Amino acid sequence: MQARDGDLNFVRLPASTYDFILCHGSLHHLINLEHVLHEVNQALKPDGILLIYEYVGENRWQFTPERLAKLCQWFPGVELRSPPYWEVTGFESVRSQDLLGLIQSQFGDSAVHSVSFGGVYFPMVTCNYPAAKRCMERVIVLDEQASREGDLPPCYHMGVYRRSGRSAPEARPWTDAELRARLAPHVPIPARCRRGLQRCVAEARRLVALRTRVGRLFRRISGAAGEKSCS
Repeated sequence: MQARDGDLNFVRLPASTYDFILCHGSLHHLINLEHVLHEVNQALKPDGILLIYEYVGENRWQFTPERLAKLCQWFPGVELRSPPYWEVTGFESVRSQDLLGLIQSQFGDSAVHSVSFGGVYFPMVTCNYPAAKRCMERVIVLDEQASREGDLPPCYHMGVYRRSGRSAPEARPWTDAELRARLAPHVPIPARCRRGLQRCVAEARRLVALRTRVGRLFRRISGAAGEKSCS
């Protein structure tokens, strides 16, 4: 196995080369999904296998009001709120809600087995983990029910696919404004102040810990020097 540095958004893979390709928790961090899925498809050998396990829920974990309303019906009294958009940073789930449709567009007719799930579990643990932990058995039961009956859109997808004969899905270029909005969202001033305060507290704790370690080392050296002078 070899590891290579590079931007997966623009990867080029040799055609008809691989017996097996695994995409595990990586595709939902990409922007150029149409290109990557096509490259993966054409890189498989004719009898090659692709295994996908990915988050396919809402972008940046910004769950829809409809999903949260349904969950509140099932878990009355539990407060559920998506994390602030600006706290889900970088490329995390940047196009996740497009992913399932694009997978089906590129590989749908070649699926050996596929399953989608997690429409209850992931929003619950993301929006209110303490509450989800207290009623985890019910969360799992309702997640299985929602996945089976289609009560809620899934948040995870697992599928085994063969090479398909389909062309690459059509991609729409992003504008510079869209890139900035998605990758570097505006952070409100109170949130910036809170972040700055958290960094200051973390730095102060680091310095206190460093001072403690240096003090222990100094006392150890002083003690050793004292023992030598006495002898």
